[in-house]
Amino acid sequence: MKSVNLKKEIVRAFLLACSLEPLGEKPGCTTRYIDSSPGTKLKYFTIAAINSADAIGNLVDELLHSNIESVPIFKYGYLAQLESVRNRLGSKVNYGQILMLLPVIKAQCIIHKKGEDPNDIKLLLRTTTNASKNENIEDVNFFQKLVDVSISQSIEHNKRLGKKRKQLYPKFVGLYKSIYEASFAPDYSQTMMATELQEEYKECYRIYLDLNSNGNTDLIEQSEKIYPKYLDEMTRHDIAADCIVVAMYLTLIIKKDEKIFL
Repeated sequence: MKSVNLKKEIVRAFLLACSLEPLGEKPGCTTRYIDSSPGTKLKYFTIAAINSADAIGNLVDELLHSNIESVPIFKYGYLAQLESVRNRLGSKVNYGQILMLLPVIKAQCIIHKKGEDPNDIKLLLRTTTNASKNENIEDVNFFQKLVDVSISQSIEHNKRLGKKRKQLYPKFVGLYKSIYEASFAPDYSQTMMATELQEEYKECYRIYLDLNSNGNTDLIEQSEKIYPKYLDEMTRHDIAADCIVVAMYLTLIIKKDEKIFL
């Protein structure tokens, strides 16, 4: 696959996964019929995805044309999160999606540059975890900035609503040398974003398999069917939804020419 096509496919899959996942009928989540809260209206997800796309494309450019291990991927996550709130109210609706998808995108570019099989999902997810172990202090610094700006966006949104919400304030700068090490930080290590990175995205892989287990079923309809199972296991609807976004992204990367929205 040519580099320019890889960039096109990554940005396309990012936009579709982040925009279409909320359309599914998943109790507790924002759907095409109901907004789960004033901060997570359906339109916010589409606006946030489109606003973030340019940063994702620039990330792929740098990964493909620089020393891939030295690229601070969360620089682009930080920029994506900053841009995500343009032209909208609401909170950090795509924060978890950005956090979880950036390491996967880096792994795709590593596999591409090595000439390995880009359709090997297990290789991709294994590479995602392994690549996060490489020392990159600049990336850790931007990781902190991404987390901090998302907290600020959440605080600003809740202030508009006259509400207060307990916030976690994980600290990474000066304490960790790699994103993998940072995933074990207090106030962060228990999150799904952290445990998935530590464990080769094992839950997202399970969802990916379930999402593609029912033949020619529409991808959104299938996400509705499997959602109750993962909500029951994960207990939080936003966490289950973010993992479904990753699984949809993987499906779109693998099945780029198949009819999966019927």
